[in-house]
Amino acid sequence: MSLLWATLIIATAGAFGGLANALTTGNTNFLPEKVGQGDTKVLAPGLLATVFVGAFAAAVNWGLYGPFADKIVFGEGSAAVKTTIQLSGLVTGALIGFVGAKWLTNEADKKFFKAAAMLAAARQPDTGLVASLAVASPRQALEVASS
Repeated sequence: MSLLWATLIIATAGAFGGLANALTTGNTNFLPEKVGQGDTKVLAPGLLATVFVGAFAAAVNWGLYGPFADKIVFGEGSAAVKTTIQLSGLVTGALIGFVGAKWLTNEADKKFFKAAAMLAAARQPDTGLVASLAVASPRQALEVASS
């Protein structure tokens, strides 16, 4: 198997990790979207972005720490070499994909919570609102604070 195919297989494992992250965080809209109202709109990354980030993170990780991290790919000494993928590399690709996508969704979640806090701070004190925000997901917190 070529190095390119091996990298694509690892990236695919990372894409599955990104997909798992998207499903566990409720980030299931295919494309990125702006959520909120007025000046408090937050960009939610969407399924496509989390899958892409997962694939990218896994491929980069494998390139940095995989069995061929020191292989010359351009220039002298770049002759073809047979490439193999071990189970640990495939599983690591999925894990890194999940964690890389988690970073992306965490960045969006921080913006959701910040926007919700700004909206809630501008309102009159409301214990019901506080209780709702305490148990809401980041996206739900913005929706609750907006209503």
